Amino acid sequence: MTQDRADDRTDTPQRGDSTDSTSAASPKRRTRSPKLLQRVGDPQGQGTLKKKRAAREDKGIPRLEERDLLVLRWVMQMYAVRFDQVQHLLTRYSPKKEQLDREHVSPSTVRTHMKRWKTLGLVHYKKILAGKDEPMWCWLTPYGLRFLSFEEDQNGDPLVYTYYEPREGDLKHLYLINQARLYIEQFYPDYTFKSERQLRREQNTRPKAIKQKHFTDGLFFRPDGRAIALEVERWDKAGTRLDAILGELAQTYHRTWYFVSRRARTAVLKAHAKLSEEERARIQVLFSEEKLLDLGHQEKGSEELPQR
Repeated sequence: MTQDRADDRTDTPQRGDSTDSTSAASPKRRTRSPKLLQRVGDPQGQGTLKKKRAAREDKGIPRLEERDLLVLRWVMQMYAVRFDQVQHLLTRYSPKKEQLDREHVSPSTVRTHMKRWKTLGLVHYKKILAGKDEPMWCWLTPYGLRFLSFEEDQNGDPLVYTYYEPREGDLKHLYLINQARLYIEQFYPDYTFKSERQLRREQNTRPKAIKQKHFTDGLFFRPDGRAIALEVERWDKAGTRLDAILGELAQTYHRTWYFVSRRARTAVLKAHAKLSEEERARIQVLFSEEKLLDLGHQEKGSEELPQR
């Protein structure tokens, strides 16, 4: 028993044995903990740090998308556009190609886009009419008009429009013209459009001898180049004036889509009845209250379409 204990003591390394203690020790190595590595940019905790990406020069400055440019150009052509119509346009030009239903774009999304445009100095927007439920209107600033001067006049110079701020008395007419354009484009997306604002700007560059007497509210052009006039009438004009307007439209354009409100309906229909049979066929009278007030629920084939 005594001999066995002595052998055990001999095999056990002693405290004073410097050779064994040196061989048993391992060099110390500093390592970063996985949690620390994740905090400094190495989510896998592998010990390799990624270089920090340089910030963009335009960091913090809103950037425009193709949809923004399409909607802003539409607003520019039409003088001013109401909030719900901007919502309709953002849906139409959405890259997701959703079904044409303005509810697919939420009001908060519309406000985000309008705020972006305002930050860039391109638009003004505000409520013009008093009332809690009155919607905002959006129109381009002088800088926005210059920024979007993609069109050219007859001399090849950029076409910059005169600044316009909507007035309270213009809003109902502007709204109906915008609705009429949205309505037609919904059914005939391959038609191109030239607004009254564009027509007036072109008129300023023409000699007085060839200036036209009456401006339509817009012109649609079919793929074959034929022009279709757009007219929106809200009030009962004098009979002689209406007779002259309808006669000029019938003689000038392939067809006219004449949208009339209830107050103007009787006068327009009387003037229309005075035309010859061939002239009457060129002017189609449409009722605004039936066609223009609920575009979100209009479907192809659900009604008589404007004649081509």
